[in-house]
Amino acid sequence: MTDRRIEEDSIAELVSIADPKRHRAVGGFKVRPYKIPRGCIASYYPETNDLMPVEHVDPLCKTPSAKSIPVLVRSVAAEVFERPPAD
Repeated sequence: MTDRRIEEDSIAELVSIADPKRHRAVGGFKVRPYKIPRGCIASYYPETNDLMPVEHVDPLCKTPSAKSIPVLVRSVAAEVFERPPAD
């Protein structure tokens, strides 16, 4: 987080770089520090299913490679994801 200048509790967008032919992104995630290996992130499914191309599979067993999807993390303004007030 420090290297990427992403602050705790900021809002982030995750952009998949697994498929250069199609833009895949999900947003509205609150950034929280967690003790995981450097260069890794953690997220929940199904919220991040849209990041995984259908053809992104393990070469041996052909199961979806859901635990290894290369992504970029972009910090964005919180207002982008806030809902407008109800009338």
